[in-house]
Order: sequence, then structure tokens, then C-alpha cells
Amino acid sequence: MNGSDRQCLPKKSTCPHNSYLVVAGAGPHAPDAELGSLFAHTLALRDVKILHNLDDCYTASAPGAGADIVALGHLYNPFTGRVGREALLDLAAHWHEGLDALLDAASELSGRFVLLVLEHGKGLRIIPDACATLPIAYALERNQLLLSSHACFIRAVLSLPDDPLVKRLLASRFYHFGIRHCPADLTEVDRVKLLTPNISLSHDAGRLLLQRFYPTCRRVELPVDEVVAAVAAALRNAIDCLVRYERPLACALSGGVDSRVSLAATVGHRDRISFFTFSGDRKRNRDADCTRDLARRLSLIFEDVELSPPIPDDRFREEYRTLQGNTRRLNANTVLFRKQHFGDARGFEIRSCISEISRSFMRRKFHIRDLPISAHAMVPLYKRVPFMWSWHRRIFRAFDEWCRRVDFEAVERHGYDWLDFYYWELRVGTWQSQVLQDSDYYATPTVIFNNRKLLDMMLSVPEAYRMSDELQLMVIDRMDPSVMQLPMVKNFGKKAAIREFIESSYLKAYMPIFG
Repeated sequence: MNGSDRQCLPKKSTCPHNSYLVVAGAGPHAPDAELGSLFAHTLALRDVKILHNLDDCYTASAPGAGADIVALGHLYNPFTGRVGREALLDLAAHWHEGLDALLDAASELSGRFVLLVLEHGKGLRIIPDACATLPIAYALERNQLLLSSHACFIRAVLSLPDDPLVKRLLASRFYHFGIRHCPADLTEVDRVKLLTPNISLSHDAGRLLLQRFYPTCRRVELPVDEVVAAVAAALRNAIDCLVRYERPLACALSGGVDSRVSLAATVGHRDRISFFTFSGDRKRNRDADCTRDLARRLSLIFEDVELSPPIPDDRFREEYRTLQGNTRRLNANTVLFRKQHFGDARGFEIRSCISEISRSFMRRKFHIRDLPISAHAMVPLYKRVPFMWSWHRRIFRAFDEWCRRVDFEAVERHGYDWLDFYYWELRVGTWQSQVLQDSDYYATPTVIFNNRKLLDMMLSVPEAYRMSDELQLMVIDRMDPSVMQLPMVKNFGKKAAIREFIESSYLKAYMPIFG
């Protein structure tokens, strides 16, 4: 990290919640006093040092198995109702059955967390939550493994330069159209990668190994009524578990179907939850009109938050750019407004984004009927890349290397739609996880859909139910049909229709040339 970037590291008082830095293994690299001072808590287990600003950090020893498990972040099991340390103790009890049993048990956990498994004499294993919503940036240097919520902290320890491909992308025009995130598992920092969902990372004797642990079984199609009952029960239990943390609870609402599912799940606890929606532009105002009326009908504790320019704070904008990177810097003012508006809430903010994994999102967005699995196809799905071989090769290489490292083709071998997993692992697991970090400046974001067992069930229903949103509507009806008093706000006005036409036409033109 250069001198100006180091000067823009946050102060201890402004370092966001849920940030962490882990150094594993003996070696010369360690956070200096300035960097270490940004974290409120320190935990040391054998040769692993953990610095963090998390509200939740639990440890448990696996009974008689010579292993310790650390959970960074909040977690709960909506299928058993166990919360926090209790849920971690239940997980640790599976260790003696073997790694596969532990991973199966971890798939029942919801929340936003990172699991660190320290096995005596066998190094460290890292397991993300279902969608890696608490980001895991990692790098190996001289037998030491560094993990962090933010790649910039690893940059600061190892004095690493910018990633050359990402730097070149950021300087291009086309990169700034549409959502902005790095391709595959790259970060803005050279040699620092992101651990994507459904992959574990093990570190032993200076070696790294990525291992796909889901899916490992053939997809089995389940009756939709059976899935609806199980999903509805799990989502209601998820709200029960969050309430048991006895912290302030807020729920972000929009006019869409995913938000309506979350609202339905809160039935029975709405007097404990404050609801809000953002307004201030045409699309948000349409959402606000809908949610304002719905809140009135359901007697919700509700606030319409009108986005406006924040009180200027150049220091915050520079700190935000340093922490979140240039891919996110344009969001600094919006985040600053939210920070100034909500203050230091130190509670949960319920978000609804992850449900889209089960809604055949990529097929619907690009109007795809048939697209063979390949790293070539991932390039135009990622961005509207110029019709140039030079750009295609660079970005293709990043996706191809990631596909090989994580055995992405296993998804299709087990009967799943690879486009659903592209969205799950490379859109939600990279871009969406960083969007959630924006809430860390004033609260702790959480997503009740962030559960691997839950998502597996939702992916097991016939595709027709997912393509039409019928699955979500049936889940809503099962939990609380009263939330459907008003119709959903369709994100399909003239602009959206034109955008989808352009994107689908672009894909159809791109693939015959570069695919």
C-alpha cells in the first residue's frame, strides 16, 4: 500500500463493523501497531492471530477430536432454533464424524460468518457462509496465510501493488456501465483472491488447497408443496432466531418479490422490527409508494428514507475508497448519507437479495435458452465487453483459472443449472457481498435466505416455478398472505425492457464470435 493509501486507512472509531484480519502460520508478516489499532478485539489460537471488530465471535472445541472451531460473525440454525454459541457447539459435535459431516451440518447455518477450523497438527480450514456474505479475501506469502474482510488490509501487511487486470479494467470506459465488480475471484490487489461460495480453503505447511464441498450429490427434484412448507418454516424460524439476539432489528423493504417474502416471514414479530424503504429517484419512489401504503395497511413501524446529499466529509470518502476499492468508490456518498441518517445502530439490518439465486436470474435477464458451460460464456455475462480479442482473452483467463481451481464443472455433473451457480458464486459471492458491506458502517446486514440447505431446496423445484416466481409467491401465501394486499412493483418499465433487450442481443452477437 502506498503512503497516501495508508494515510487513508480508517481511524479506529470509523473502521466498519464486521471487519477482520487473520494471520495464520509462523513467519515474518504481522500487522504493525497502526493497522492493529483499527481492531477492537484480538484472539490468538496456536499460530493463528485474529483481529476483528465483530459483534459476534465464538469458539468451540470439537469433543475429543483435537480441533477448535472459531465462528467470526453471527450464525444460527433455523432448522433447530439454536443461536450463536449454541449453534456452533452443535456444529463442533459433528467433527468426530468426519469433515463431510461437519460441512453438511454447516449447510444448515444461516447468518453472516466465516468458520475457521484449527485441527491440531493439520493446519487451518476456512469455510464461508452459504453465499460468502462476510467476504474472505486471502493471500499466501512465505508459508503464511492472510485472510481479511477487506483486501486492503492484506495489501497493508504485504505491501502489494494493484492487480494489473483490474487496474486496466478500472481505466476502461465499458467497465463503468452496469454493476461494478472484479471478474472471477480477483480483487483490486495483486495476488489477493476472494473465496467464493461453496468452496473451502485449507492451509497446511505453507500450501493452499481449494475444495468444492457443494454440490456433491445429484440434484433431486422435489414436490413443490413439500419445498414450500419447509422453506416457509425455515424463514419464519430465521426471524425467531434474530429476535432472540435481543438487538435492534430493521428490515429494508422494496416493492419486489424477494422483499415481500422477507416481510411475510416477520409475521408475529413486527412489533419488534422497524421497516424502512429508500426514496429519492423515480425507481425508488415507485417502491416507496408501494411500501408506504403496505406499511399503513399492516400497521408497521415504518420510515420512508429520502436519499439526499450527505453532510460533506472528504475524509470518509477517502477511507471508503481505500477500504472498499475503486470499484465501489462511487457509492461513498450514499453510504455516508445512510451512516449519518441511521447513526451507530449496532443492530441487524435484514436484506432480501439472495433469494434471486432460486429465480433463474441469469436465464431471465439474458433470455437464455441454451448456453453451454464455459469460461468464454462468462465473459459477456460479466460485462458488455468490447468485441475485441485482447479484452476477451484477459477476462476469459481470469474465469478459466477460477473454474479450474474450484472444479466449477462439478455443478453441471450433479444436474444443476450452471447459470444459477454462476449467479450464486460469482455475482452474489463477489459483488453482492461487497454491497452488503456498505451497511457495516452503521449496522450488521443479514439475509434470511443465506442458508445452503434452504437454497438447495429452492433449486430442487421444477424450473417453471422458479422462472415465474411462483415458488416465492407460494412461500408468501404459506407464511402471511396479507402482505399481498398490494401488487408487486414490477422492475420492468420501458428502461428495463430496453436494457434487457440490449443485454440479450449483445450476448447473442458475442458468443458466435468469441464462444
